[in-house]
Amino acid sequence: MNRALIIVLAGCAQYRTADLNFGENGEGLDGFLCKQGPTMLLDRGADAGTTRPASIVLDIVGLENGQPGCRTGQLIKWCAKDNHVCAPMKHRRECRPVELPAGVSALDREVVRAQVRAQLREGLSGQRLISDAPDEFVMVRVVGTAQPCDEVSPANGDVPDFDPAKLIGCAYSCPVLLDRADDVYLGFDGFVGQCEQGVRICASGTLNWMP
Repeated sequence: MNRALIIVLAGCAQYRTADLNFGENGEGLDGFLCKQGPTMLLDRGADAGTTRPASIVLDIVGLENGQPGCRTGQLIKWCAKDNHVCAPMKHRRECRPVELPAGVSALDREVVRAQVRAQLREGLSGQRLISDAPDEFVMVRVVGTAQPCDEVSPANGDVPDFDPAKLIGCAYSCPVLLDRADDVYLGFDGFVGQCEQGVRICASGTLNWMP
């Protein structure tokens, strides 16, 4: 996705921008191509048609001043170590309503990838998604859900958990210092279609293992 922007605060009244992207060819979108059985998560609760309403939720996940590796197992191990709490930061969640492809379970993965990429580009490009970035290593996470934004947006600063039965997709960054980043790549640690479990892990409230 080109030019979907995050806006980060670098200093007193001084702003800079960094690109949030899923790779040149959308290779970071594997977490939006997952299936549970024969059905793609994109088709969960969707009416027949070419697109369906969804929410794209961006979280800044705190890592308690650590810099674990990028792989799912490394993140889970770090977050379980010494009772680290790897959770979305309060007051940082942003949610945007978008249209995503529907009726795609029988299509080739690369066809669906191109459709998801086009819809995200249309719905998110150029938007301000992050402000006042924390000065510590964090993980940027993008979650797709069938829940409307009013169900997943913070209430009194608290960040609600996602309904796992309504998750559509997920992608995340390596640990990154946002106020020093020019480009933030989002991907997904999975290479097969049956990766619904990985989406639940990625979207979990404390980055914990999900059976």
